[in-house]
Amino acid sequence: MSVRTEVEVREGGIAVVHCSGRITLGVGSSALRSAIQELLASQRSKIVIDFAEVPYIDSSGFGELVRGFGEATRDGGGLVVARPTQRVNEVMRHTRLYTVFQAFESVEDAVEHLRGKR
Repeated sequence: MSVRTEVEVREGGIAVVHCSGRITLGVGSSALRSAIQELLASQRSKIVIDFAEVPYIDSSGFGELVRGFGEATRDGGGLVVARPTQRVNEVMRHTRLYTVFQAFESVEDAVEHLRGKR
């Protein structure tokens, strides 16, 4: 399954990156990195990563999320996760990545959270 990312910009400049496919070392993590970097380069530092259609993500994909989180936070925004699949949820729980990112059950909840960040 190939990886796809589609960016949607919501009111207030909050970007939602809809991902689909397995995010693994190589094409998958590169696609995620590119989407995040393009948003940050265009001054969009409030980012929601929608994982509803991501059956699996490996350490390289999570590495890109951690990098993006740090850069977005440094720029005064944030990076959060929405609709993680069961497998993504399990990996985040086992690796304790919930101590780094907040995860939301819906894209709307994630957007509202970032909308409140000043």
